[in-house]
Amino acid sequence: MNDFNNSTNEKQYSLVKLLGVCVVSLLAVPILDNVAFSQKNTSKPSNQVKLLIPAQFDYASPFSEGLARVKIGEKWGYIDKQGKLVIPAQFDGYDVDAPVPLFNLSAMDKQPLRMRYPGNFSQGLAPVKVGEKWGYINKQGKFVIPPKFTCADDFSEGLAAVGEPLARGVKGMYINPQGKTIFSHRFGCTGNKFSQGLAVIGEETIINKSGTVVRTLRNNFRSSAPLSVFSENLLPVGNAQGFGFINSQGQVIIPPQFRVVYPFSEGLALAENKPGSSGGSFGFIDKTGKFVIPPNLLVPSAFSQGLAPFCSGENACGYIDKSGKVAISTQFADVSAFSENLAPVKVGNKWGYIGLPGKK
Repeated sequence: MNDFNNSTNEKQYSLVKLLGVCVVSLLAVPILDNVAFSQKNTSKPSNQVKLLIPAQFDYASPFSEGLARVKIGEKWGYIDKQGKLVIPAQFDGYDVDAPVPLFNLSAMDKQPLRMRYPGNFSQGLAPVKVGEKWGYINKQGKFVIPPKFTCADDFSEGLAAVGEPLARGVKGMYINPQGKTIFSHRFGCTGNKFSQGLAVIGEETIINKSGTVVRTLRNNFRSSAPLSVFSENLLPVGNAQGFGFINSQGQVIIPPQFRVVYPFSEGLALAENKPGSSGGSFGFIDKTGKFVIPPNLLVPSAFSQGLAPFCSGENACGYIDKSGKVAISTQFADVSAFSENLAPVKVGNKWGYIGLPGKK
């Protein structure tokens, strides 16, 4: 088993390198030459939105179950919707500063959080890191599942992917909210969230909630881990031709043709054209694979509550609607997704929250 884990870890490393290429390409977009923002989007609406929670945090994430993780100094804690720190900043994580949006809760936040920063509350629990170990706290900040894991993800559909350290390698497991192991698997820290009763583990294995393998990817497809989450009955996958989508039966719905794709959200998926394609850069496709918002956006994110974050340049970030029209002008240094009628935004070098237009 341990030798298998080591072999599997090599495969995981190759996936991490692939993701790294994708993320680097995202981070590099603002400095690419000849990437033009859509003419119809360049107009800046006169509306200026106000901060509902003042910009005071070193980083801020979208809300989940009424709480949001924030960074204060080198530690992480959680605030409520009044901006009060209800769980003190005491947990560990890696630096997340970047010159572009980090796609929280929309695209990139669908990734497993393993070994990066504290997670979202789901089913009343959130994964947090103390030193080098992960555990789960409740909304009072008390550990319900003690920190003992090498990696840990948010709960989804009653289960959370964790990794247990071994003498050689890591044993992958899924646990329930009581911390009981429901089943183990051989793929270490590559267990993804459950959605529609299915989860992807490793590079090409789809399991159900009992841990039974229901499908192995064909056509040389590999999961685009750690973005391999079923959403709206479609799963991002890739092969030598690029990235596309299959359904839960393994049928190809959108052939591989894009450089990067992210899970569907509100009927649209963020996709990046391959280098040299007409338009270049990022846009949004529908479930036929057609661009409905042309691929001329600079570093956008997925839709949430009808709006998607984007940046038109350095320190010029706002939100578009599903027609591709700018809904909130590029008045922020950085932005993230709306959730529970609030969205994190960066003003200067600090983060606060704005409200969803039209909502109190």
